[in-house]
Amino acid sequence: MIQPINVFWGRGDAAKVLHRECLGIIARKYGSAAVATKPAKPARKPSIRKLVEQAEKTGKTVTSVTTPDGSRLDFGEAGRATNFNPWDRVLPNASKIHS
Repeated sequence: MIQPINVFWGRGDAAKVLHRECLGIIARKYGSAAVATKPAKPARKPSIRKLVEQAEKTGKTVTSVTTPDGSRLDFGEAGRATNFNPWDRVLPNASKIHS
């Protein structure tokens, strides 16, 4: 089956050149708004890592981040943790204990 676009413009690189030239003529005559273009993709939101890096470049210390869904990410010292487990102190030194 022959596609209608190939019947009108032809095939191959010559057809692409002809198509581009026609679009250029239309743009010059009627303005660039007359030529249909692909819609631009929306910009992606920056990652949390990038946002933290930008804040630290300005000299601010980031201790926590609240995400749009309401969850909170805490960064900081282990000593500030509210759910401190005493085994966290014992296990790193377990290899030094001789039985």
